[in-house]
Amino acid sequence: MMPGYTVSADLVTTTFGPLDKYVAANDNVPASIRGLTGSGKPYLYSAKELAARDRETEPLHTLDDLAKLQGFIYLGSPYAKYDAGMDEAARVVTECAGKLMARGMRIYCPIAHGHAVTRYQELPRTWDFWKDQDQPLIDAASSLIVLEMRGWWDSVGLKYEFESFLNAGKPIVYVEPPELGVEEPKLGRAS
Repeated sequence: MMPGYTVSADLVTTTFGPLDKYVAANDNVPASIRGLTGSGKPYLYSAKELAARDRETEPLHTLDDLAKLQGFIYLGSPYAKYDAGMDEAARVVTECAGKLMARGMRIYCPIAHGHAVTRYQELPRTWDFWKDQDQPLIDAASSLIVLEMRGWWDSVGLKYEFESFLNAGKPIVYVEPPELGVEEPKLGRAS
C-alpha cells in the first residue's frame, strides 16, 4: 500500500479523501465526451460507449498492426478506482506492458511509470497534474492500446486518453489482460 492511502472494507481513500469523489473538472474534459442526462444535467459518456462508437466507425486494428507503426504505443488502463486497489492495478498493467514489450512493441505505460515514481517522490494525486504529465506522450504516441481491465469504462483518465487518440485519428486496439497471459486479481481483493 502506498503512503497516504488507507483501505477499509468498503472504500479506498487517499489523504485527500475518498477516491470516488474525484472526477475531472468539466473544463478539462473534451466536449465530445460530455452529454446530457434526461434531466439536462451533464455527464461523461462511458469509455464503453466511446469504444463502441470507435468500433462502429473505424476499421479494427490488431496488435500486429500497431507493432508495424513508427514510434511508441501508449498503454492506457484504469488505476485510481480499480476495485483491487492501485498496487494491483499497477501490477496488472505493468505485467501487460512487459508482455507487449517481449513481443517487440515499444510501449509507454503511464501507470507503470507514475506508480513507480510515486513510491519515491510524493506528487499530487490530482487528475490535472497527471494529465499535464501525460499529454506530451499522448500527443507523441503512434497509437493506443486500451487495457480492458475490470472497470476500465469508469476511468476518467482513460476516457480522456481514448478521446484524444480518437480525435487524432490514431489507431486504437482493445486488449483484455488474459489475452496477454496476465490474470487480474479476484474481485474484492484490496492491495
